[in-house]
Amino acid sequence: MTIPNKKEKTKKTGLSAQPRWIEFPATRGVQDPVLYDAPLFAAGQFIREGSRGMTVTRRRTAIAVLALLPAVLLAGIRESKSFHRQAFVSPGQIVSVENVNGFVSAEAGQADSVGVTAEAEVRGRHRREVERILERIRINVETRTEGVFIEADVPKSRHADGFLGFLFGRRTQVNVTFHVRVPLRCRLALHTVNGEVHAIGIQGEVKLRSVNGNVSAEETAGTVDAATTNGCVRMNVAKLGAADRLVGRTTNGCVEVTLPEKGDADVTLSTVNGKVWTDFPVTLKWGISGKRIRGTIGKGGAEIRAETVNGEVRLMKAK
Repeated sequence: MTIPNKKEKTKKTGLSAQPRWIEFPATRGVQDPVLYDAPLFAAGQFIREGSRGMTVTRRRTAIAVLALLPAVLLAGIRESKSFHRQAFVSPGQIVSVENVNGFVSAEAGQADSVGVTAEAEVRGRHRREVERILERIRINVETRTEGVFIEADVPKSRHADGFLGFLFGRRTQVNVTFHVRVPLRCRLALHTVNGEVHAIGIQGEVKLRSVNGNVSAEETAGTVDAATTNGCVRMNVAKLGAADRLVGRTTNGCVEVTLPEKGDADVTLSTVNGKVWTDFPVTLKWGISGKRIRGTIGKGGAEIRAETVNGEVRLMKAK
């Protein structure tokens, strides 16, 4: 590093014009050293020669690099296993799927059978721990009076949890994806915490839930209640009956509802930070321009509610 001449006057910032590149030593499993752009890892602050903030910026860079270590370490070992289950339900019974980390989808199939395909994937740094957890994962399919209830039973890791476990890559990560074929006419409930949720071709009552992920219902006929916190909600309705109810809610994301060209419904569309769009002429009962609409399409009938905080709301005609 060039030491500034004491006689030379420097700016208060003490920053030179060009950022430097820093070479970090290779981590385990990486053959060649990796060059990281110092400005990127310093969260927008350049590491520059002659800077008084050099020590602080180096410290921030080190913290940022350490934060990336778990992703590098967890990527080392990955094992997976498939499960196949089958059950039977009567018309009108419920099919429920509960998950925590992973995608969940259901599609209309045979009249009275429920086919379950699940894929479990475990990632971690320690092979024995990854294999132990994978061996103990269970896909429970329970038949009750109300219907069929499906859930993933995942054991806890024996290694450290919390911040230290995250920082040093000792914590394993488990992801389970579900693909379920259900009767055409049934009550359906799909839930996950981290992942997307999709229902296709169901003619009945559908309830979809996620926290972090998109939620969608396609080619459905009947009542749909779909909600997430971080993600978009999309509902594409094949047939809209006078007694049907469509509800789509999110906090951070868009809500899109697609209806047949000739639809009769009572609609409530609202957003806080975004806009409301509609392809249908709406007879307004009341509303705030571009933010909240309440009114009727055609003769009214089916109930449609689409709500978000941060995002757009769109009511569209099927093409």
